[in-house]
Amino acid sequence: MKIKIYNQFNPELKVYWNILEGKSYHFIFQRFDWLSTWQKYIGSQKFNIKPYIILVLDNNDNPLLIFPLGQILKYKIKIITFLGGGQSDYNFPLIDNSLITKNSLLIDLLVKIKKKLPNYDILHFDKFPEKVSENFNPFLRLLNFKSHDIAYYREIPKTVDDFEKNLRSKLRTDTKRQIRRLNNLPGELKVDLENILNDNKKGIEAMISQKKKKYIQSNVPNIFQDRDVEGFYLNLHKYLKGDASIHFSVLKFNNKYLSTHWGAIHNKRFYFLMPSYEFGEYAVYSPGKILLYQLMIDSIDNNLEIFDFTIGAEQYKKDWCNKSILLYEYMDSNTFKGYLFMIFIKLIRFIKKSSFLFSLTKKIYGFKNKF
Repeated sequence: MKIKIYNQFNPELKVYWNILEGKSYHFIFQRFDWLSTWQKYIGSQKFNIKPYIILVLDNNDNPLLIFPLGQILKYKIKIITFLGGGQSDYNFPLIDNSLITKNSLLIDLLVKIKKKLPNYDILHFDKFPEKVSENFNPFLRLLNFKSHDIAYYREIPKTVDDFEKNLRSKLRTDTKRQIRRLNNLPGELKVDLENILNDNKKGIEAMISQKKKKYIQSNVPNIFQDRDVEGFYLNLHKYLKGDASIHFSVLKFNNKYLSTHWGAIHNKRFYFLMPSYEFGEYAVYSPGKILLYQLMIDSIDNNLEIFDFTIGAEQYKKDWCNKSILLYEYMDSNTFKGYLFMIFIKLIRFIKKSSFLFSLTKKIYGFKNKF
């Protein structure tokens, strides 16, 4: 076997990558077009991350495995991690399906791959799913991964009747009631589920505006402060090819965007990624819930198999879903300063889990920054 290293997304790598995509189970986040676009707009511009993509070939130059890694510098700490950042909800290498159950071979490959890595302080793999299709994720047996998050999804039934029978009655009746209330208002209610083909720029800009308002209200970091992040969401649909596509949808009333959703479809899987809704007088009609309901109906009509809410344990995901998958994390230090940084990260996470400690820390930090 041979190992090749790529520091950029180039045509040669794309050929190998596309071949491996055809013989591996993967999520949309592992596609060449997704990650190369992310690197173009976000990785190189916002994070100055240097790709360190590891390709494993057999003796006949057939691609067997790709680790889409990169090196990022945080507080002078060199971290090796997966490319894709916050725009990748599942991280996993592309791996030939025939290797999934060959643990001894994978162990040997991991040892060789780690030796090929550049000097680093921390090796960090996060958002590793417990399963890959129906197979247990083999890497969880090979490294000391720990469960750190969860993702929810719904298996899509064959008919709308089956879907509604298995939906909580209160959720079903309340959603339909809100649809009737909106329809009874003077004006035009419009659901556009193919908006990426129409006024996607205007619609996505509305989504970004709504998300910014939500970030402010929730007091969480605004990812759209950076124009490069906006560029990724506005332009990714131009780069996705084959059976992968961006799906953008809107709910309008009198041409006002009440709710939007930016997501994707790949391999019979619908990815529910960036929902938004407008605050104000129409929020009482639960426009986000209405659009979500319509998207699920549309997924049934288009014979999709999985409606994936991806990472996060928000209550609304539990309400709509009937399945979940654990996500794992592996973190290891290679230097003493890397070890200290790992302790610091664990301390921050511990503080965030305690509402008292988190509130106290924010007050102290706010007081400190006044002087």
